[in-house]
Amino acid sequence: MFINLHTLTHLQVLTESGVKLGRIYDINFEIDSQSVKSYAVRRNILDRSYLIKPTQIISINLDKIVVEDSLIKIIDEARGRETKAPIIVGVAMSEKE
Repeated sequence: MFINLHTLTHLQVLTESGVKLGRIYDINFEIDSQSVKSYAVRRNILDRSYLIKPTQIISINLDKIVVEDSLIKIIDEARGRETKAPIIVGVAMSEKE
């Protein structure tokens, strides 16, 4: 199955148990390998963004992206922090650069 960029960047992101995390609004590509490095997710334009790695995605279809339930705890903990920077969900510090 193929999906175009416009459709992908507007897909709703849900956990396995159905918790809505937001929508994809941006994608980060690794130029050398021509692969997706992370997906940027947020609830609305004023909310913080979350970067989700492709390995954390369970499935993608034309309606939604389903991610691991374990991301709920990570995101909830991160929401308590006082920073505007994107939250990189499940990515080690060395992978941020």
